[in-house]
Amino acid sequence: MLALENNRDLEGSRLGRLSQRLSLEDAEDEFRPGPTLSLSTTGKSDGSAFGRSNSSTLGFTPRVTVKIPTGGSLSLAPSHTATSNASVTQGTTFEFKQPLLKGAGTTFGTARVVRARRTERTNTLNFRGTVANLVSSTISAYRGLIRSRRGVEIAERSLERARDQLAVNRVLIETGRMARQD
Repeated sequence: MLALENNRDLEGSRLGRLSQRLSLEDAEDEFRPGPTLSLSTTGKSDGSAFGRSNSSTLGFTPRVTVKIPTGGSLSLAPSHTATSNASVTQGTTFEFKQPLLKGAGTTFGTARVVRARRTERTNTLNFRGTVANLVSSTISAYRGLIRSRRGVEIAERSLERARDQLAVNRVLIETGRMARQD
């Protein structure tokens, strides 16, 4: 657990995953509605022999455009125009645009999103592989540590037995039961 919490490489990979997810979201935004707003004003001043006449016009047109998987787009735009002489004009425009791409269909229109989703799956698997490799190397390092500790314990016990045997051999040499050369 500590290997995952405090690992800078893993943290860098996680931050990289965030930016990769944003790339997928950006590609998927292609088919989300996109609102736009346009305002227009015009003014007209007319000086004639019968007097001056001033008129102004204010136009307001919100528009929502949706791209469709075939590569085309649908657009809906209600418009409102008001003039200074109290006349109001309202209307709605519905547009459908479709490029003529022989044999393209949805394969061409959704290629960017499909590619981004495949890349996202690949990036997810790569990140999981990074985490799995980190966990595996941590387990391997821990097992190596345990083996080393056991090796040290065995070496200490062997040294203790060798010291005991040395003490026994010295006693045997002093009592004459063993030759010094042995």
